Amino acid sequence: MRRVVLLSVSVMAALVAIPALAKVALDTPQAANMVPQVALVKAVNDAGNFKTFQKLLVLAGMESVLTAPAPHTLFMPTDAAFAKMDPAHLASLMKPENKAQLVELVNLHIVNGAVDRKTLDNRTSEVLTGTLKRLEVVGHAGELAVNGHNIAKTDLKATNGVVYALDAVIEGEAAKPALLTVIDTKVTPAADR
Repeated sequence: MRRVVLLSVSVMAALVAIPALAKVALDTPQAANMVPQVALVKAVNDAGNFKTFQKLLVLAGMESVLTAPAPHTLFMPTDAAFAKMDPAHLASLMKPENKAQLVELVNLHIVNGAVDRKTLDNRTSEVLTGTLKRLEVVGHAGELAVNGHNIAKTDLKATNGVVYALDAVIEGEAAKPALLTVIDTKVTPAADR
């Protein structure tokens, strides 16, 4: 009888300890760098503050960027960023006859390949967007900005890319025309600038 009681107590103690051990494992620095097993579409939907950009992706016929297996980096304006935009201009972009301008605007926020925050920190990078225009991403001590617009500290990591939340919409005139017509990433350490 004594063995059965001891065995029962041991099993119960193990069942109580497992969730605590799982929490400790998830709170380690290695766990913070783990990529969640969700696609961009779920990560963006769960975040809930990118509804306007998601609508623009659909209107531009580009919503597949969120589900494509190939990784992408999205510098995605939040709904608050779109609220700063002229409402008449935003409404105009959503009209079917202005789809070409909408596609260009959306493409300014999308980069092929997944670029993590650590890669961008403490340097200036130029990345080529889908419209073959360059964005300047500046990183210093964990703070990031793209074309002078702030990027939130929390990134959405997914199996097929990463999303950086922007506090403003990148407009066409803010991007630099590309000199090359191939995908090219130039990374210059901050000390060399």
